[in-house]
Amino acid sequence: MWRRLWAAIRAAVFGTGGRRGARAPTQPVEVAPTPAPESAPAPQPEPPRERASEPVEVAPALESAPVPQPEPEARRESAPEPADVADPWFDLALLRALAPESELAPDSAPEPGVDALPEARFWALIEAAAEARAGGSEAQAEALRAALQALTPEELVAFEAALAVQMARANRWELWGAATVALGGAPDDGFAYARLWLIGQGREVFERVLADPDALADVLPEDVEAALEFEGLMYVAGDVWCEKTGREAEEWPGAGVDGVDEPAGEPIEEDEDLLAKRYPKLWKRFAEAALG
Repeated sequence: MWRRLWAAIRAAVFGTGGRRGARAPTQPVEVAPTPAPESAPAPQPEPPRERASEPVEVAPALESAPVPQPEPEARRESAPEPADVADPWFDLALLRALAPESELAPDSAPEPGVDALPEARFWALIEAAAEARAGGSEAQAEALRAALQALTPEELVAFEAALAVQMARANRWELWGAATVALGGAPDDGFAYARLWLIGQGREVFERVLADPDALADVLPEDVEAALEFEGLMYVAGDVWCEKTGREAEEWPGAGVDGVDEPAGEPIEEDEDLLAKRYPKLWKRFAEAALG
């Protein structure tokens, strides 16, 4: 009886195997499969966030100057019509009054628009009257008048322009001093007539005396006062022009040769010692007439 009781206890405690510590067989536990984790969706790039732009200060635009608008035709005043005045090309006095002094050279002869006769032709016409020099200035002027008959009215104007060019070249203090010694003084008109006479002697003599004013002593004849004068040369071209055109002397468009402008160069004093030293040949020949 006790054995059965003990067996029952053992069976209750240790199971039916009857061994202490034996563990009752366990039933396999079914493990539910762990569901695969759903793959997370691929991260999408976030759209670029708009950065709040800082306010940009814009400089105020410069105010542009107002564009001038043309005046209405009714308000626009027309320029006054120029008054009828003599053409400066024809009037030397008017040209001198209008032009600045700096633009007028002494005895400037060729006016704007007037071409001087070529030098070679000018001097050829002067030489055409060379044979009449011995008869005096009037005879020489008549001979030159005959030579100028071959020129057209326009060429006569150009002849006087060329004459004024040579007058300007000779308008120098060095030559004035020489004329002063020879004539015993040379006022404005006297010096102009002396230069006209020198031009009338031809190109060779003219250039020689310009280069050496004291050489005037070598070319002057005995009658100095009669020699150093050729006023008629100033008018001969204009006289022939009037004959050819039938117009009046007041309409002569020549440049004009007044010859009274201030000489160029360094002024010379009327001092006997100075003149005697500067013009020895002239002083020796004309010492008695010098300075009166």
